[in-house]
Amino acid sequence: MIEELIEGEYAPEKINKKLLKDVAKFLKKLHSSSKIPVNKKDLIYFSLDRYFEEYVKNYEKLKNKLSKKIKKDIWNTTDFLFNETRKICEENKKLLSNRKKKVIIHGNVDPEHIMYSDGKVKLIDWEFARYGLEESDLIFFAYLYELKPKELETFLKEYGYPKSEKRKKQFNFLFLLHHLGLILWSFERIEEIGRGEIYKNQASSNIKEMKEHANLHIRKSKKFLKELK
Repeated sequence: MIEELIEGEYAPEKINKKLLKDVAKFLKKLHSSSKIPVNKKDLIYFSLDRYFEEYVKNYEKLKNKLSKKIKKDIWNTTDFLFNETRKICEENKKLLSNRKKKVIIHGNVDPEHIMYSDGKVKLIDWEFARYGLEESDLIFFAYLYELKPKELETFLKEYGYPKSEKRKKQFNFLFLLHHLGLILWSFERIEEIGRGEIYKNQASSNIKEMKEHANLHIRKSKKFLKELK
């Protein structure tokens, strides 16, 4: 492990063109710096249907625990989202099979972890660093900075993300998974709050707020599901 003392200032919390381009270039350099072969155990690359089953299992488990705490119309919508995504996975089992290498990713590219030092972007707090899909960092940044379509287009262009229809489909699918994962996280949080495991002074400790958080990602999931059809 290499530790580095970084002196500078945090990146702005609101996106601007310079930050957009600087982060895109930093991530491209990072993702190109170290790669390892994909492992057969990495189901997302070889069998999306089997990979997504873990999402479905977690969803069904949470639905059983929270059946009376979440409105029926919400369950109807999330049932639809998970069922439709399962169909996409079954019809596109090898959507990501063209990826032969995993890249090093930061894993948590949010405003609190982006700094400017000597005019250059630096990322701090690498506790979630790992090998995986480059889209993980791109999507996390796009989500947290709430990039608009034109901003996302510029960001991906600066990064050098391929423009093919297949890569567009891969990107939208992975963004859909991102939002479904955050729906599951919201439900898990509601269940933990109900069990008294989350204290009131902790972040994300309000059931009403977590339901709103789930609804936000339900709306986002619908958007990406529509893009994939």
